Amino acid sequence: MHNNYYFLKQVSSRLQEQLAGFTLVSCFSQAKDEIVFEFNNAKRSFFIRADLQGDFTCLTFPTGFKRARKNSVDLFDDAIMKKVIGLNQFENERSFAILLEDDLGIVFKMHGNRSNVLLTKNNETLQPFKKNKAGDIDKDRIIDWSREAFEKNIDHLEKLYFTFGKPVWIYLKKKGFNESNADKKWELIQETLSILNNPDKYFIIDHGISMYLSLVPFGSIVDEYDDPFTAVNQYATNRAGRLSFNRRVEQKFALANKEAKATKKYLETTRERLAGIEHDDHYKTWGDLLMANLHRIESNKDSVQLEDFYNNNQPIDIPLDKSLSPQKNAERYYRKNKNQAIEISKLKESIDKYEKKLQEAEMAVLILGDTRDDEQFQLLIEQVEAENKQAEKESIPFWQFEFKGFTIFVGKDAKNNDELTTKWAHKNDLWLHARDVPGSHVVVRHKAGQPFPKDVIEYAAGIAAFNSKRKGETLAPVIFTPKKFVRKKKGAAAGSVIVDREEVILVEPKNPTA
Repeated sequence: MHNNYYFLKQVSSRLQEQLAGFTLVSCFSQAKDEIVFEFNNAKRSFFIRADLQGDFTCLTFPTGFKRARKNSVDLFDDAIMKKVIGLNQFENERSFAILLEDDLGIVFKMHGNRSNVLLTKNNETLQPFKKNKAGDIDKDRIIDWSREAFEKNIDHLEKLYFTFGKPVWIYLKKKGFNESNADKKWELIQETLSILNNPDKYFIIDHGISMYLSLVPFGSIVDEYDDPFTAVNQYATNRAGRLSFNRRVEQKFALANKEAKATKKYLETTRERLAGIEHDDHYKTWGDLLMANLHRIESNKDSVQLEDFYNNNQPIDIPLDKSLSPQKNAERYYRKNKNQAIEISKLKESIDKYEKKLQEAEMAVLILGDTRDDEQFQLLIEQVEAENKQAEKESIPFWQFEFKGFTIFVGKDAKNNDELTTKWAHKNDLWLHARDVPGSHVVVRHKAGQPFPKDVIEYAAGIAAFNSKRKGETLAPVIFTPKKFVRKKKGAAAGSVIVDREEVILVEPKNPTA
C-alpha cells in the first residue's frame, strides 16, 4: 500500500507543507534504478529517493544522503535551482507532481514495475528518468461513490473501487465483509473510506510471506507511526530485509526440490539393485556344488558342468579360475556370497538413510512452497533456517565451539591446521597454540569493535592446551597473538608456522566437550 493512491495522497499533502519555500538544488542517480532529489531552503536540505527496481518500487525520505564521488550522474538539469510552487495529486491515481517555477514539474508515477519519474514542462513530458518505461502523464480518474453504483456493482466491487488495493480488501474480509448483507457492506465501505482519507496511523504489517504498509490495521502489526515519511522509511528498510529473506526462501525451495528429486532417483536405483542381489544366490549355490563334487573336478579347467541338486539336478556350467584348486574356487564363491550379504546390508542401511532424507526434503518443499501463505509460515521458516544453520555449522571442517558470543575454531590435524590458519582465519582473529609442543591451531573469530575478553582468551587457551602434547599437565603455557603476526614459511611442513609477536598465558588444559 506504499504506492497506493490513499497513501500517496497523504505523502503529497505532507510534501505540500514540507517543500514550501524550498528550491530543487540537485537531482542525480548513482544506481540504475535510483533517482535522488535534494531540495533546500538556505537552512536545511530535504531529500526524496525514488527506488524503481522491478521487484520493489518505493519513495523514501532520508534525513541525509551522501552522494558518491564516482558513478554519479546529474539529471533533469533544466529543473535545477527552480523553486517549488506547489503539489498536485492526480485524483485516484498512483502519481503526483511537484510543481516548479517556469511551468516545470517532477511527476512521480508509482505503478509497480512500470514506475517512472518524469521531468515535465507545460504538462508535457520533457525527460523521463527511465526511457524504457511509460513516459505519459497520468490523468485524474473518476470513481462513482454513490449507493446506486455500489448496488449495481456489488459483485464486482474490487473493480469499482480500484484504489483500495489488496491490504484494504484483506482488512474488509477480516471485518466480515464477505458474509455481510448489502447494508452492512455499504456501512463498512463508508467507514473504511473515512479512514483512508483521514488516517490517524500508518501500520507496518507482517502478513505471512508479504509485508505491507497499510492505512488500516489487520494481521500482525509490526509497528505503527503518526507520520507517513517515517512510516515509509521504516517500511522500505523492513521490506528490503524481507525481500532478501524471500530470495533465500526461494533458493532453499529450489534446493529442497532438487534434493527431493535426486533422492527419489537414488532410492529407485538402490531398491532395484537390492532386489536384484537378494534374489541372486548363485555364488553360494556354486560353492556348495563345487564342494560336493571336489572328486569329480579336474584341475586347470576354465569351467565345469555339474548337476544342480537345488534345481532338480539340471546341468549347470560353473566358471573356474584354473590357477586355483577346486576347493579354493569354492572358497572364492563363498567369499563373494559373503560380500554380497554385506552389500545387501549396506544397501538396506542406505535406503533407510535416504528415505529419512527424502522425507525431510519433501517436508522442506511443503514448508517452503505449499504453506507460504499460511499463518504458521514464519515459524516453519525459522525451523528450516535453524536446521540449515546447524547443517552449515557441521560442514565447517574444524571443531567449532561458542563461548560468551565468540566463535572458536580448532584444527584437527596438521593439514587442517594449515587450512585454518592460512585460508580460514582473518588477520584480526586471535590465534593460539600450546607453547613448544605439537598441537592444534586455535582461532577465535574477531568481533568488530570488541576486544577479546580475558576469560575468552583463557577459555580458548585451555582448548589449545588440551589439544596438544601438554594435555596432561596441571598448568600449560599457551601463546596467543592476532593472526596477522602468524605466517607460514614457503616449503615448511604442514602445520608449521612462524610467530612474529606473541604473548604467553598459563592455563589448565580444558576439554570443551566435557
